[in-house]
Amino acid sequence: MQNTRSTVGSERVVSEASAKQVLRRRVQERPDDAECVTVDCRTTWDELLQQNPWLMTQSGLVVKPDQSIKRRKQLGLIQLNVDFETAKNWIQDKLGSRITVDGVEGTLKQFMIEPYLPHGENEECYLCMYSHTESHDVVLFHHKGGVDVGNVDEEALRLCVGLEDVPQEQIIQDTLLKNVPNTKAQMLGSFIQSFIKCFRELHFTYLEINPLVVTDSEVYILDVAAKVDSKAAPLCKESWEQLQYAPSLCRDLLPEELHISQLAAGTPCSMNLTVLNKTGRIWSLVFGGGTSLVISDTAAKLGVRDQVACYTQHSGRPSVDQMYRFTKTMIKLMTEVPHPEGKTFMLISNVNDAITGIRLCMGKMHGIAMALQEDKEKLQANNISLFIRRSTLATVPTGQMPTALTDLDVPVHVFSVATPVTHLIQRALGLHDAPTSTDDVNMIYQPLWQPPTESNKVVAKYDSDELFNGETRVIIVGLMNEAVQGMLDFDFVCGRGKQSVAAIVNPGGEDKEERFLWAEGQVTIPVYSSIETALYNHPDASVVVNGAPGREAFLCAVKAVKCSHQIRCVLMIAGHIPDRQTRTLVQMAHNNGVLVVGPCMPLHNLQVNFIKPGSFRCNKHGNIGGPMDDLVSLRLHRPGSVGLVTRSGGLSIELLVSIAGNTDGLYQGVSVGGGKYTGTSFMDHLMSLEANPDVKILLLLGEFGGCEEHDVCEALRSGQLSKPMVAFCIGECAEEVYTRLVSKGQLVPKPEPPVPNIPANMKPQKGKK
Repeated sequence: MQNTRSTVGSERVVSEASAKQVLRRRVQERPDDAECVTVDCRTTWDELLQQNPWLMTQSGLVVKPDQSIKRRKQLGLIQLNVDFETAKNWIQDKLGSRITVDGVEGTLKQFMIEPYLPHGENEECYLCMYSHTESHDVVLFHHKGGVDVGNVDEEALRLCVGLEDVPQEQIIQDTLLKNVPNTKAQMLGSFIQSFIKCFRELHFTYLEINPLVVTDSEVYILDVAAKVDSKAAPLCKESWEQLQYAPSLCRDLLPEELHISQLAAGTPCSMNLTVLNKTGRIWSLVFGGGTSLVISDTAAKLGVRDQVACYTQHSGRPSVDQMYRFTKTMIKLMTEVPHPEGKTFMLISNVNDAITGIRLCMGKMHGIAMALQEDKEKLQANNISLFIRRSTLATVPTGQMPTALTDLDVPVHVFSVATPVTHLIQRALGLHDAPTSTDDVNMIYQPLWQPPTESNKVVAKYDSDELFNGETRVIIVGLMNEAVQGMLDFDFVCGRGKQSVAAIVNPGGEDKEERFLWAEGQVTIPVYSSIETALYNHPDASVVVNGAPGREAFLCAVKAVKCSHQIRCVLMIAGHIPDRQTRTLVQMAHNNGVLVVGPCMPLHNLQVNFIKPGSFRCNKHGNIGGPMDDLVSLRLHRPGSVGLVTRSGGLSIELLVSIAGNTDGLYQGVSVGGGKYTGTSFMDHLMSLEANPDVKILLLLGEFGGCEEHDVCEALRSGQLSKPMVAFCIGECAEEVYTRLVSKGQLVPKPEPPVPNIPANMKPQKGKK
């Protein structure tokens, strides 16, 4: 299922100069020493001439920025048919200058020089190929290219190509080259066929040539725009040797922002920092980008957007040193411009509990605590208050605050996960009594019931009760002992007689056994070196939870999907799977009748999770819903009436707390993944919940920038979704939904089952992870 939201960190813009070299080498089979050079602030003109003497002998040159800027001719950012001295002077005048394009201001950092090709407008064509759905790519061709090509989506001829298909030249000619003279069609057909192969082999996601100059005897590549899927880098190491990413046209990064970007580069974690307003009072260091968006959206709703100083997020597995440096950077920025009313530094973690980590000097929170201790004088001098939001429902008893925090001698406020992030903003700014927008009432959509018709009848992609129940058994791919123990904890709390985890697969490892806590003792789970052996030895397993590293994630998923007589679902909690492999997997799963959930974005492994109260839970760290005591408090040991679908895994715990506080509990919750292509969509899961009579309310958390939310709206209008729905994008909240529905007789609360007793040996022990 295509997701049109931005794929920052996955899709990368390629410099035009290097893209043209690759196309000439692989499509036109010409030497890779094409006459095209790149110029930036590091270029020495004498060396450039010495290495490229053709620059002085060429009769005419073209010079332009190489930063993925559209409409360069209209913006006066291209020089045609000039000599070298003119090109040199023009670059020296433009290099480092500031320009504004489509409201975005940035610096011109990189240029390219190439030979000028005299040609007529009637020789200019347009050619483009881009990744579309999970099943096919699209090739566009127009016989009139160049600056005035117009709306190519409407005017260009279109050819849809299957993922593994390379169309014959005759099909290309018949479909795309209807308006091209026969003398040129054969030459162009061969070129486009090679163009398609290059697009596939090098994992391009977008490749455009405009104009493509076609003479009676030759095809010339002029202007190129290209993007590649960076997740395919390990597969294309040799092919991408000459590819270079283009610098983007955006505001220059602050030294601190650049430092954080470099700090995370090449490590198994993601870190982002964007300074919005140094004078703002709200500073944050949070796990997951969704929470940062909630902070910004809440401030905007309260009319205090300018008080949000930054956007931050970290995910994956940052080290102690990385979090130490991140925190030091935040304190430096936060204390540069004092505020008469002081500032608030929010530490929010949705996975590992902040207070526990600080108390035990454990994990990333230890790095944060060290930085706070070193800079406590700065915090005191600038009247900084700490707001710490835990990832559990536990509070901190009086007198038990960690010494590392009390020694700071600044105000420290600790909140449990029961306190929404939206309330933290109000408290930090002294807006305790700020009214909630009355617009929240309009977010409860209760469509009039319509009799099912052929056009709006419910067709569920899967039956959740059949797929996930108290008998479901899974195979875990990847050594994720933390996730396995979390699943076993949930099994016990739910009263399952048999553990949900049947086996573990460690690709390329050794066959052995692993021991885990269970009831008042331990349980042994076999570990296999291959998924084939695990599938054969455990025929009762119907679900694969795939968290394998690197290329093994895709290979193991394919093997699981091929075993469709046994495997019904694959949960892809792995990232770094190239989009082309994801699309192949999704299409294969669809053909075999296997449900695929995910995958997630690289280093954002919480984006895929699944929880079925009373039956099953799974995510990367095995902790969705919190520790064992929280599972009972949130009533996740038995099913409720709410069906939850979201894309933000990091906000799942906050949603579960809200559901537990306002309804009779969760029936099923799923986070579908944040990649450009995912195995299932919002509608796939909502339709399954719609068809389930035990689900009474649908809850959807969407994000700005996607198209699936529009599909949901259309389903509401058509009557496909008829149950009461609370749907919102990050930063919005609807309360009292359950209370009003109960008062109208639409819901009948379920009787509470006995609360399970948790053995002491299965509870976390002080001083241990």
